[in-house]
Amino acid sequence: MGFFRGAGRAVRGLGSVAQGGVAQGGVAQNDIVQRDIAETRLSGNGWSVGERDGADRGLVSCAHWQQHRAGARCGEPACGTVLSAQSGIANCRSCGRLMCLQHCARRLRLSATAQASRRGEQCRVCDDCVGRATGVGGQTRDHTRSFAHLRRKTVTAAVMEGNRVEKRLEKLAVVHGNWRQTPAPLVQTAARSRALQDAEQTVVVWQDDADAPNCLFCERVFGRLSTRRHHCRLCGRVVCGRPQCSAQLSVPLPLSDAQGFSTSECADIRACRECEHVVVRHRDRIVRAAPQAPELIQLYALIRTRMLQVEETLPVFNTLAMRLHSQVGSAPPDLPRAARIRKQLTAAFSEMDQASKRIVALPSASTGHKRLHAAIRRMVAQYLQLHMFPLTMLPTPPRRPSSAMSMSHGPRAPTPLRMQATVANGELTESPSASLPSSISTINIDAALPILRSSTSTSDAGSASMDASTANGSNRSPTRVLATQTSPKPPKSAAQAVGGAAAGLASSLLSILFYRKLTSCNGF
Repeated sequence: MGFFRGAGRAVRGLGSVAQGGVAQGGVAQNDIVQRDIAETRLSGNGWSVGERDGADRGLVSCAHWQQHRAGARCGEPACGTVLSAQSGIANCRSCGRLMCLQHCARRLRLSATAQASRRGEQCRVCDDCVGRATGVGGQTRDHTRSFAHLRRKTVTAAVMEGNRVEKRLEKLAVVHGNWRQTPAPLVQTAARSRALQDAEQTVVVWQDDADAPNCLFCERVFGRLSTRRHHCRLCGRVVCGRPQCSAQLSVPLPLSDAQGFSTSECADIRACRECEHVVVRHRDRIVRAAPQAPELIQLYALIRTRMLQVEETLPVFNTLAMRLHSQVGSAPPDLPRAARIRKQLTAAFSEMDQASKRIVALPSASTGHKRLHAAIRRMVAQYLQLHMFPLTMLPTPPRRPSSAMSMSHGPRAPTPLRMQATVANGELTESPSASLPSSISTINIDAALPILRSSTSTSDAGSASMDASTANGSNRSPTRVLATQTSPKPPKSAAQAVGGAAAGLASSLLSILFYRKLTSCNGF
């Protein structure tokens, strides 16, 4: 590029020489070079690209320049680019920081000591140095103390105004409370309303209606029918009834015993927009300035909240429990709801118990605090004992048959308990209702055999006497011991009936124990 540029300049110079001589050609050549530099200039106050970088190195001191190292970054805090040949590397001639060419492209006159001077030489500098030298930052003066003083005065005035408005609200609440306590006629009369207004004017002097032809805020003209006049009860000024200009503030009325204010009875008091803003801001400031409640108060508030929930939910649970006990049959439809309510009650009781334990574990500053913590714990324990008893009234749903008992493991050898032969009209039928008791597996077979043998001999003697008494030619089936005859029989004595039942039971138990012994020996 330098070769072609030089060749072009030479050609232009030859042309100028041909036209007007050598001297005139030299002047034209300098004009062309200056015009090319001006065209490539970044800005009116920036470093020229056409100018060779480093031409100003010998004009100012470079002892304060930052040395370049591998991995160095641009000194502009917002840039942070790693300096390389692509980004360009340059030292600000004034502050000496290493920067990329983008953030070190400004021009400033510097003296030999690298200080800004009107008689110095043009050098490459950064934006910060230009701003400091040209007074962009300007001379500063700290007004923090003056601002803090003015702010303190404003805040103090706002707090005093808020306190004054709150006192007026309390006085107006007392006025409305006394007015409501006086016996009122059946129909509200103008005289009674006038008496209330006269009492309100004892707190704040009202502005005369003739002095306020327009609304203070919206500038509407007052009339007898269109726009009525309303007096602010807190400042006495006249405003209109639009929501943008005035509002009704709900103020709690004082109690009859003068021990505070009621939470249910309130009075509506007219207030202008500015007074309403003062009241709201003052109350917000009081709420923000209020310290956080100690842990004891928070835990006790949690206990009281759970007590209220239990007292609201427990009667519903008791009603459902009584209804479920009166229902007989399959699972009643109210059972899932009752179980859900019981779960909620159990969770509430658990939270109350945990909160009382935390209260007992709190550090006690004195013996009085310790007694208070213990009293709260006792109160919660008594409450739990009193209200947790109804939770046991809920009936349990019927259990489904176990899958292990209902599964079939294939055909087994018939045993007296798995198959009972029932003789009905001369035919044998199987009764699947017989099942093996779970308690049989816990019987010691060796210890039970002598007892069963003695009972078997007794039952055999009883059955022999029974057979002798009924031996009238009737044929017996081989399964007479296990079978129960449903056909009509002659009446038996009590001894015969007991002996037959004992014989059947002993025979069945012997068969079961023998089968258990056999299967355990064979490893089934």
